[in-house]
Amino acid sequence: MKTKFKNTYTIQNRNIPIIELVWLDHVGSEGWQTYDPDRGDGKLAVCHSVGYLIDETLDTYILAQSYGQPPSIPWNGRHNVAKELVIKKKILFKRK
Repeated sequence: MKTKFKNTYTIQNRNIPIIELVWLDHVGSEGWQTYDPDRGDGKLAVCHSVGYLIDETLDTYILAQSYGQPPSIPWNGRHNVAKELVIKKKILFKRK
């Protein structure tokens, strides 16, 4: 396994880009609650996430917040974002 951190991010022989996503969060709640449209209860929150793009499927971006050196579990803070909710995707760093 090759890991180096000097202005490049090569982890396990893979080039892992660091990206920013701006996306609409579809929130849920639990338990019985009232609904108040005047309070903005029906609006989707605009979220910003930055992380390692560890995988991408047809409908999802999978980001990770942190990478841990083995023998730990390598990815922490994994986050799945539905592509249909993404407003903007920006590559912040990608090895050339």
